[in-house]
Amino acid sequence: MTQHERDDERLSSWIRAVNAQADPALWTRVRVRIEAGEERLSLPGWLGWLMRPVALGAATAAVMLVCGAGLITLRSAAPSGETTASSLTEALLDEVTGTTTDVPAVPAESSPDSGASG
Repeated sequence: MTQHERDDERLSSWIRAVNAQADPALWTRVRVRIEAGEERLSLPGWLGWLMRPVALGAATAAVMLVCGAGLITLRSAAPSGETTASSLTEALLDEVTGTTTDVPAVPAESSPDSGASG
């Protein structure tokens, strides 16, 4: 007795157990699918892999790891806010040279390039 005959006999016994009628067209389609080895889901390879529970867990863990690393990087790269520069130019110079300049700020009304005459 071959595997197909055993499967047919087992399925026939199940059908008899529930008093159902065997539909020849249905059995023909089932046999064709079994012989063709058709998968339940016909998804592309990477999408089929992604639908597996292990892959979903791995993808979720990877996303959480990347987000955590991004947050840690952003927090460590955030400026401290403690700058002694009084202008944007001084701040840029301090950033480039790595030193701080402690030059007192000049009031805007007494600076020569403020546009005020007089």
